Amino acid sequence: MAIMCHSRIVAFLAVALLLCAARSASALSRAYQPLVVTIAQADAIVEANVTTLSASNAKMGSTTITVNRVLKGKVAEGTMDVTMSEISRYWVGIPWKEGGRFILFLQQRRGQAGFEIMDHGSRPHTDDDASEIASLIQRLPGWSKPENGLSTLLTTERVRYRVDDEIDLCVGCRNDSDTDIKIRYTDWPRETSSRWKLEVQKEGDALIAAQPHPTITPKDIEDYFSKHGRTYAVTLKPGEHHWVYLKRINTAKPGWGYKEELDFKYYPMTSPGKYTLSVIGENLLAKGWIKAGSIEVTLE
Repeated sequence: MAIMCHSRIVAFLAVALLLCAARSASALSRAYQPLVVTIAQADAIVEANVTTLSASNAKMGSTTITVNRVLKGKVAEGTMDVTMSEISRYWVGIPWKEGGRFILFLQQRRGQAGFEIMDHGSRPHTDDDASEIASLIQRLPGWSKPENGLSTLLTTERVRYRVDDEIDLCVGCRNDSDTDIKIRYTDWPRETSSRWKLEVQKEGDALIAAQPHPTITPKDIEDYFSKHGRTYAVTLKPGEHHWVYLKRINTAKPGWGYKEELDFKYYPMTSPGKYTLSVIGENLLAKGWIKAGSIEVTLE
């Protein structure tokens, strides 16, 4: 009898360890998403106390919160019910507890009356986090009016950089239509490849001309991409987002890629000042372009 009980205890502990490991792996495997991107996707962001958590076995349960401060969105202060998925409650590493104070990122899905706590972004409240999020919200541009059903937003992770910093752009696409929209990327053949063209202008100065990658020749490009070219497609259902990250737009260091998304070019920003940026994506949609911008960054 004792042996049987011992076996059951060992089996129970083994299952518990496997579940913990799976949850940890899920949290670790979540793709990195810049905070500014999560803010852009949120319909509302609030500082709130959790009054009542959803049932522990609920796939999508009701949670009662008391909103103390609204950072973004059309939400009233006071008590409200939101939904929380099992992933949000158990798998994203947030120590939820009744009575706890949190910064909550909320989304409102198509056809959904209330708000749902997002898997990304939400966290225990700290004054520093609240201040950083409020600052990012203040300078974040709004989503554009939809063209052919697609709204866009262009942003960077920071608003200030040093002259020798590398700058990444975040290009957001949101399907605001009632039908699916497909975004298709291909980098070969070059004549019909997908590419992003930037317009970069320093305040009080002319546009900065795109420069070819200094260490890659047309033959290098053909030799590699004719054999290893990429093609992929993303289908956005109504209300869904897709983000494109254009890395190191202002540099072209050897060994850091071909810069194929930028048509094998870069945009040198070599002196202090305020710069305005916008982008146009070509050969990504069945019809038309993806236009996003503009934003300002300051180099010091």
